[in-house]
Amino acid sequence: MYRFVIVSLSMWMAASLMACEGDDAASCENCGSDDPIEVAGTWETSFDTEEVITDASWAYMEVVSFDNGANQAITQNPSDDMYNPDKYNRIVWTEPANGQFHYCMIAFGKDSAEAAANDSAQADTSDLDGEGCGG
Repeated sequence: MYRFVIVSLSMWMAASLMACEGDDAASCENCGSDDPIEVAGTWETSFDTEEVITDASWAYMEVVSFDNGANQAITQNPSDDMYNPDKYNRIVWTEPANGQFHYCMIAFGKDSAEAAANDSAQADTSDLDGEGCGG
């Protein structure tokens, strides 16, 4: 499992509002929602790289659906992904606070969005630096 600490560089909510336009709009279950994904923006990771999150994409992955109340997103890897092409993942995150948040990919390489969503893996937000994110 993967662990990331994210620090905000700049929030660009306008991009997340427009992210559902175009051919991929039908695949995004949350497109047209009044509430964009709450972690939308350009973020700096603990690996000193930038990561962009919108309603339609999380870094290089397509966002299939997200739930701000449950703090989770279901993503799909691109067809050219080296290890899990076209497979599905579940990402969970902590509530954003002070310009940062943590997230974990707790289910990955699943054959369907439903399999990723229903995977029993959990993150322990009280121990994100240890075993909480698959440590």
